[in-house]
Amino acid sequence: ADAIYQNLRFMELEEPDQVCIFGSDHIYKMDIKQMLNFHTEKKASLTVSALRMPLKEASQFGVIEVDAEGRMIGFEEKPVNPKSIPGEPDFALVSMGNYVFEAQVLFSELVEDADYEASSHDFGKDIIPKMFPRGDVFVYDFSTNRISGEKEEVYWRDVGTIDAYWQAHMDLLEKDAPFSLYNRKWPLHTYYPPLPPAT
Repeated sequence: ADAIYQNLRFMELEEPDQVCIFGSDHIYKMDIKQMLNFHTEKKASLTVSALRMPLKEASQFGVIEVDAEGRMIGFEEKPVNPKSIPGEPDFALVSMGNYVFEAQVLFSELVEDADYEASSHDFGKDIIPKMFPRGDVFVYDFSTNRISGEKEEVYWRDVGTIDAYWQAHMDLLEKDAPFSLYNRKWPLHTYYPPLPPAT
């Protein structure tokens, strides 16, 4: 959260209605507009994108509890004993680290968090646990996100460790790779900086 706080002035100058925050060490495809539409429909102050994860891996992530309407009713960052999804004892619902905030709510939370010396200035440890009891934090189910030309199954991998980064590469080498780099309906664009020719 501190990295976002350090850029607060730049965001305020843009006067946005919502602010989308996404982790940079994840591999996935997402139509962000679908999450934004969900956020707007729910009149949420914060929407967190989440997915099912095997319970044995869930302690690496923020574990979420939701009610029938998708409202967050519980959140624990990297718990030793993660809670399973009701009716699915082998799975937990985990945060992807993707957030849509109402801009003024985000700005207020960042300023308050920055002034609190005991805070670790982290969304999962400080800001989300403080916000969800208010009842206006909702959870977007990433498995409902549809990408044109993709298989129904969604793919997401946190590549914040060397092992996970390696595994993501191995996933791409599979015959029926779960993450396609070649979807003509959803092309991936990369940035090539304008460099001078070699001399």
